Amino acid sequence: MEGARAALDGLIAAFNARDYDTYATLCTDDVEAYAGVYTPLRFDGKAAWLAFIRGLEGRFAAVTQEQRHVTIRTYGPDTAVSNGYFVFSTVTKDGVAETQSGRQSFTLVRVDGQWLVANLHFSALF
Repeated sequence: MEGARAALDGLIAAFNARDYDTYATLCTDDVEAYAGVYTPLRFDGKAAWLAFIRGLEGRFAAVTQEQRHVTIRTYGPDTAVSNGYFVFSTVTKDGVAETQSGRQSFTLVRVDGQWLVANLHFSALF
């Protein structure tokens, strides 16, 4: 479980640092993401998801994600499920700040000894 938590924490840290090359190394090639933040769409595959993530930089001067009340459960040696809440904050290039919060879930799998994110899901609270 510690390795899964480190991978998840690394993913969030890379996102917040805009280190998209590191972010990419923490996702499976077939990652599936339901963003629910600024788009209701599902993204299939690393290329599509990273295009969305990288596109945020063109729209915002600052983007950060916080995780809260995170739990991680492992199922066998190679699968972990994480749930919690997120706070997603943005500042436009014109200085307009916005914060969204909601639920998040991640599925992580161990591939060749490394924990990777295979599925992400973000949705607003009611």
